[in-house]
Amino acid sequence: MQEEGPAVEEYNAPAAPAPQAAEYEEPSAPAPAAHTAASAANYYTEGDCTWHVYERLNEMGISIDSSWGNASNWDSAALGSGMTVSNSPSAGAIMQLDPGQGGAGGMGHVAVVEAVNADGSIQVSEMNWNGGFGVESTRTISAAAAASYDFIK
Repeated sequence: MQEEGPAVEEYNAPAAPAPQAAEYEEPSAPAPAAHTAASAANYYTEGDCTWHVYERLNEMGISIDSSWGNASNWDSAALGSGMTVSNSPSAGAIMQLDPGQGGAGGMGHVAVVEAVNADGSIQVSEMNWNGGFGVESTRTISAAAAASYDFIK
């Protein structure tokens, strides 16, 4: 026969208080602006030159694919999509620079040709060029420099 151990006294802990919902504070920063239907289809990184070109062309009524990748890929991707690539700028064309060309970074650069001037120089709108990431800017490019760039139409 086994010996019984000492009796264990039962302890009843007081009931824990019911969990309370934490108070929710509205964020102090304003919500981002709603994207347009076109922006929702824009898979490029917002703030990059590729994002700007997609958005600007959409405003101009020009559709392009949103999966062409880095700017350095755009000329070959555009050709594969049935577009033309040449050294002749025109309003609404995409200006494409290869890495290192004209000061472009390692991923290349794209911009939108806004106008071709009488002297052959071009005005472009772009992002992530003058002023850093996410900054839109415009500039005029000489006819001589423009002649060495690709233009996608």
